[in-house]
Amino acid sequence: MPAARRPQHPWLAHYPAHAPATIAIPKGGLPQLFLSSAAAHPTRTYLTFLGRDFSYATLQRRAETIAAALQGLQLPKHSRVALCLPNCPSYVAAFWGVLMAGHVVVNLNPLLTAAELHHELTDSGALILLTFNLQPTFGKLQEAVQNTPVQQVWVSDLAADMPPLTAVGFKVLKLRERVRHLPATWQWQTAATAHFTEYFPVPIKGQEPALLQYTGGTTGTPKAAVLTHANLLANATQVTAWLGAPNPQGETMVAVLPLFHVFALTSVLLLGTSIAARLILMPQFALKDLLKIITTYRPTLLPGVPTLFNALANHPLAATTNMRCLRFCIAGGAPLPASVKAAFEAKSGVRIAEGYGLTEASPVLACNPPTTAATPGSVGYPLPGTVVEIRSPTAPFQAKRTNEIGEIWAQGPQIMQGYWHNPKATRAVLANGWLRTGDMGFLDSTGALHVVDRIKDLIIVNGYKVYPRQVEEVLAQHPSVAEVLVLGVPHAKTGEAAKAFVTVKQPISAAELRVWANGRLNKLAQLEALEIREVLPKTLVGKLSRKELAAEERAKR
Repeated sequence: MPAARRPQHPWLAHYPAHAPATIAIPKGGLPQLFLSSAAAHPTRTYLTFLGRDFSYATLQRRAETIAAALQGLQLPKHSRVALCLPNCPSYVAAFWGVLMAGHVVVNLNPLLTAAELHHELTDSGALILLTFNLQPTFGKLQEAVQNTPVQQVWVSDLAADMPPLTAVGFKVLKLRERVRHLPATWQWQTAATAHFTEYFPVPIKGQEPALLQYTGGTTGTPKAAVLTHANLLANATQVTAWLGAPNPQGETMVAVLPLFHVFALTSVLLLGTSIAARLILMPQFALKDLLKIITTYRPTLLPGVPTLFNALANHPLAATTNMRCLRFCIAGGAPLPASVKAAFEAKSGVRIAEGYGLTEASPVLACNPPTTAATPGSVGYPLPGTVVEIRSPTAPFQAKRTNEIGEIWAQGPQIMQGYWHNPKATRAVLANGWLRTGDMGFLDSTGALHVVDRIKDLIIVNGYKVYPRQVEEVLAQHPSVAEVLVLGVPHAKTGEAAKAFVTVKQPISAAELRVWANGRLNKLAQLEALEIREVLPKTLVGKLSRKELAAEERAKR
């Protein structure tokens, strides 16, 4: 009997009616997901980029051209090809083309420093790099590729995929940033044509590697999770089954999250492609642009991070934007404060289905049902075919009981193969098919998962554990608070104490807000300090960055 059908898993009794207890992973490789949708809907719009539409058939031809060009280089199978691109048609075509050629995608964040990009190019052993023609990314990559295995760099011109008038404006506005003079071998179209041969389909097995996705993981040290074709196919299938049957007339999704991040890769590109959706690509986030897209294109699905929904709930223009076209929104990447969920749903009339996952799980492990009320404070139920257990961090094979906090362990077909060339780090997080997430949480009586915090973010006060997220939830309830992050700082008497960083919607003093919060917190969680800031640091995905604040505090000391 499959693990997901065991009667002791309480979450199965609370699944939405359309969701299966387990899933069957499609045969073959990940490209089959794209090719099936392209065959069924060749003329349907696949991508919309700054007002220009691209059909499924058009993207298939572009992907086959890239695949053929890579095959013409006669690289060994499973060679790594790095993509350092924003949300644009070139990224989507390259992603599918690399996989169709039998190679492995390495996703690079364009905002990384040259040293960080150099590390990931060297560590992955990438032989080909595909990027775009804008500074400062291009300049950093010129430096980063030195003394790496990279043999060729292909540079795409973003303006080539824009509508004519938009392209003219782009070239004028980005005159100083555009890189216009490139060696021939660095020009995407020229390089691809030079190596072009006829494309030959490559047989792919599910356990072959598809993606190297760099992550801080559970230790904070950048390393690449090896995600197989089966891992990514499984997670796309799980999420698709969980959300229910798509609209037969087609869905429209907004790709506001960067596709090089694994949350967007699965919840936007893979999910959207599997249901033959139209993807509205945003190369960079601007709230006014998003609101205009909602008004113009009437999207039906919007995956985002909590800060996005917080911004929509509080922006003046959002109050006059009709968002009822959205069937539901998907929140992930960071904890969703209850106050943000309530404010957005009240203003928009659209439900948010919050989920939970991490890179090592392709990334989704659990999600609230999109069409029924969420369990308050939870990230939902384990996805079909996924098993979650709560175990003691100090005695990892000792399971916790219902409502007891411990480390979240997970098992399922979406769990990574391991870390690239890092067996020590792999052994630290994988045990007998189980993934140690490094997150603390509990399962309630219905089987809904509640995430409390990351183990490494815990604040130890007089030997007792204080969870930053619980303090953040209290502060988020104050009507003046817009965003909040809490971390531990050294304390002479207690070892550590909590310090809060907030942005506010209306004037209030730090002292007044601290007194208000401490009146609602237990003695151990009392705020030692509170700092009001104009902005809080965020990652490119839009998540609040506790890491940057912690680095600032260490530098002060």
